[in-house]
Amino acid sequence: KNHKIDEVAIEDIFYAHNPKTTIKLAQFRGAIMLMLLQQFGQFNEYTALQVKKALTGNGKATKEQVAYMAKMLLNIKKEIKPLDITDAIAVAITHSQRVRLKLQ
Repeated sequence: KNHKIDEVAIEDIFYAHNPKTTIKLAQFRGAIMLMLLQQFGQFNEYTALQVKKALTGNGKATKEQVAYMAKMLLNIKKEIKPLDITDAIAVAITHSQRVRLKLQ
């Protein structure tokens, strides 16, 4: 099916222990941000802390706890791997919660 994209949300950058990895990640992220601005005019950004708090109520939740809550909120029965997929789902849930709060 074709779906119109109305909103875009991404996770804010994190610091990698390896400086070269951090630089490469920042370059890649910059390219993605430019593309999003050109394509959609804007995007929404959330820190890992915001996402963890939105899904679990705890900013120090583990990836596994966030994944569990994402699956529960969307009633997903199957295991989702890798955890990066549930990270993306969690960002989407966080954004949908924020949008809903703004509309109230």
